[in-house]
Amino acid sequence: MHSSLLRPAARPWRTIVVAAGATLGGVAFGYDMGAIEGIMQMDSWMKHFLETPIGPIGIRGVYFGGAVAGSVFSLAVSLVAGRRATLIVATVIFASYIPFQMVATTPLPALDGRFVAGIGGGMFSAIVPLYLAETSPAASRSTAIVAFLVAVSGAEILGNGVSYFCARLPSAASYIIPSSISIVWASLLMAALLYIIPESPYLLISKNMEDSAASALSCLLGVPRSHPSVTVTIYKIKSFYDSEVEHRGKTTRKLLFRGENLKRLLTGMGVHLLKHAMGAGFLFRYGHRMLAQLNVPNATARQAIMGAVQISGLVTAILSLKAVSHRSALLIGAVCMCLLLNVICFISVYLTAQDSATGALTTLNEATTAALATLSCVGIFIHASTWGARSWAISAEIFPAIYRPYCMPLTITIHWLAALISDIIVSYLIDMGKPNMFSVFSAVWGAMCIPCFVFVWFCIRNTDNCSLVNVNIIQTQLTLRHRTPSWVLPTTAGRPTVRQNSLCIENNDDVPPFSL
Repeated sequence: MHSSLLRPAARPWRTIVVAAGATLGGVAFGYDMGAIEGIMQMDSWMKHFLETPIGPIGIRGVYFGGAVAGSVFSLAVSLVAGRRATLIVATVIFASYIPFQMVATTPLPALDGRFVAGIGGGMFSAIVPLYLAETSPAASRSTAIVAFLVAVSGAEILGNGVSYFCARLPSAASYIIPSSISIVWASLLMAALLYIIPESPYLLISKNMEDSAASALSCLLGVPRSHPSVTVTIYKIKSFYDSEVEHRGKTTRKLLFRGENLKRLLTGMGVHLLKHAMGAGFLFRYGHRMLAQLNVPNATARQAIMGAVQISGLVTAILSLKAVSHRSALLIGAVCMCLLLNVICFISVYLTAQDSATGALTTLNEATTAALATLSCVGIFIHASTWGARSWAISAEIFPAIYRPYCMPLTITIHWLAALISDIIVSYLIDMGKPNMFSVFSAVWGAMCIPCFVFVWFCIRNTDNCSLVNVNIIQTQLTLRHRTPSWVLPTTAGRPTVRQNSLCIENNDDVPPFSL
C-alpha cells in the first residue's frame, strides 16, 4: 500500500481541539494554585485562618500531600476505568473542594478543601500528560505537553489576579468568589470530556477492544473509521502491543520493579527529582524578595512578573523543540543553572548584609538588588525552558506501553513529593527568618547541577519526534553511542527505521504521522 494512503486527512484542528480540551485540566488546578496564593494575602482570610499555627506553609503542604495521594490514586483508576474516566473522576473530586472553601470559617474545613483540591490536581497532572502523549501526533507530542504547562502557569497568574481584585470586597466574599470560579473550569472540562475527548486508543487496544480503539482514533484524526490511516495504525499498535506482551509478559508489580522497566522508572523519577534539586523554587521566592526591595511591594505584581518569566521560558521551550533535543536542552540547562546559582552565591556573600536585630537580608545598593532580581528571573527562564519543560515530555514517552499507566503516575508522585520538600526548605529559609542561609543554599543547589548533568549524560537518550513505538525500541536496544547529540535513527532509503524482533517500524511512512 502506498504510504500516502496511510496519512490521515488534513484535519489537524480535531487533534488540537482534543488536546485543548484535555489541557483544561491544567487550567483548573493552575487557577486554583494561583487563587489560593492570592487569597493567603487577604486580611479577611488571614483573620480566620492564620491566627493558628498552620500558616501558608501548612496550607501549601496539605495541598502537596493531596497531590501525592491524587497521583497515586489516578494510577488505580486509570487502569480500571481508563484515561477519560479518570479525568472525569478527577474533575468531580476537584469540583467538590469548592463547598469546603465556601463554608470554611475555621482552619479544619479549609485544610480539608485544600487536600481535596490537591487530590484533583494530582490526578490531572498525572493523567493529562499521559493522555496527551498517547493521542498527539509524534511531531507535536512534546509541544502538546509543554503547552499543558503553559496553561497551568497562565492560569496561576489569572487566579492570583482574580484574588487581588476580589480582596477589596467585604467579609468572606473576598475569598469565596475566587475559589468558586474554579467551578467554571471544572464545568468546561467536564463538557469536553463528555462530548469531545475520546478514550485513549492505547488503553482500548490493551483491553482487546479494537473496534472501540478504531472509533477513538477516528475521532482523534477526524476521519472515517474505514480510512486506511485508522486501519493500519490500529493494526500496528495491536501488533506491537502483542509483541511487547510476548517479550515482557503480562504486567505485574514484580516485573514493574525489575530490569529494563525499573531502569526506565528510575529515569522518569530521577528527572523530576533532580528538576527540583536545581533550586527553581528558591529562585522564585528569592526573586520575590528582591523585587519587593525594588519598590514592587504588591505581591500580585511580583507573582505576575515571575509567572510571565516562567511562561516565556516554556514558550521558548516549545519554539526550540525542533532545533534542540531533550537531552541537549537538559545538559545546557544544568550547566547554565550551575553557573548562575554560583554567581548568586558570590553576590550574596560579598554584596549583601544581614540585620543583626531582625535577621532581614539587605543589599548594599539598589544596583545589587536589581542584579539579584534579574539573575533570579534569568534562572527561572533557563529552568522553565529546559528542565521545567523537557522533564514532563521525557517522562510521558519513555515507558513501554504495557507499563506506561503504572509508571507515569509514579513519576508524577515523585514530582509532588520533591515539590513538597523543596517548599519546606525554601519556606524555612525565607518565611521563617533564615536569610543568612541564602548563600549557602545557592551553593548547594549550584552543586546539585553537577549530578543533574551526569544523570542526563548517562541516562537520557534522544527520542525527539519519534513515535511512541520507536521510543520504546530506542529505550530497549540502543547503547551509549546513541545518546550523543548528533545521533539520529538509522535510515533506509531516506526513512528512519529500527527493528525489534521481526517487526519493522518506519518512523515516517509505515506508521502514520501519529504518536501511536
